[in-house]
Amino acid sequence: MKPNKLTKLSFIILAIILVLTIVATLISNGFIKIAEYNVDLPDFSGNGRIVVISDLHGKEYGKDNARLVSKISEQKPDAIFVVGDMLDDSDADNDFAKTTTLLIELSDIAPIYLSLGNQEKEYSGDIIDRFTNAIAENGVTVLDETFVDCEINGQKLRIGGTMGHAFPFGRTMEEFENSDEYIFLKDMEKTDSPTIVLAHMPDTFIFNGAHNYWSNIDLVVSGHTHGGVVRLPFAGGLYSPMQGFFPEYDYGLYMLGDKMEMIITSGLSGYKFIPRFLNLPEICVLNLE
Repeated sequence: MKPNKLTKLSFIILAIILVLTIVATLISNGFIKIAEYNVDLPDFSGNGRIVVISDLHGKEYGKDNARLVSKISEQKPDAIFVVGDMLDDSDADNDFAKTTTLLIELSDIAPIYLSLGNQEKEYSGDIIDRFTNAIAENGVTVLDETFVDCEINGQKLRIGGTMGHAFPFGRTMEEFENSDEYIFLKDMEKTDSPTIVLAHMPDTFIFNGAHNYWSNIDLVVSGHTHGGVVRLPFAGGLYSPMQGFFPEYDYGLYMLGDKMEMIITSGLSGYKFIPRFLNLPEICVLNLE
């Protein structure tokens, strides 16, 4: 093949790759998929349908998040779990109005149980208090090292939320046992009802054998990983906050030890300035059985 023809062919191939990359990136940051899991909860004799969302980071899907609200409504949930990082570091400029409005709209669909993520925790106390108070006044149950006993379709559940670590994490055992997260989790375990913890960072229960400390936590629901941000064929997620490159726990359903199940949703936005690639934003649906 002549050099000029080879150059043209190389240019065409590169142009096709560039176009495909742009299209894939646009699709991966605009369309919302539904990821559905069947979860067996001990002593849960009925059924329940739970929508899980996380990591919106102030993004909007349609004007006032109309597309996101519509998609969630279509799932006909019995409850909605919101697992942190719904805010972004630019949200304080509008006093969290977009996220507050979204959560109030979603509370008309089903009861909402919300735990905080690292983005929410980065705001100073009075700022984040204004946000949590505003949504709590409109029916959202905010869980921050706290739990509630509730019913879904007549079945009792205990649901809690944490942004702490469920293991010593640089502390002595004595310091850990006096921490808010330890006291909360110990109290939460004292029930015969199925137990679900909303923990924004999956690391909370994964590393250092953290799940082994807790014998009566049935299900942990997490986000934070963004599904690895970029998903590579046959390799999975490329990068996750805290876990680094090629994370082992990036997305999906996992068994921790002999008893505890964990669901990690890939969330709804990219990570910082990095857009999602081959990784559709998602609404996660849990069918409790």
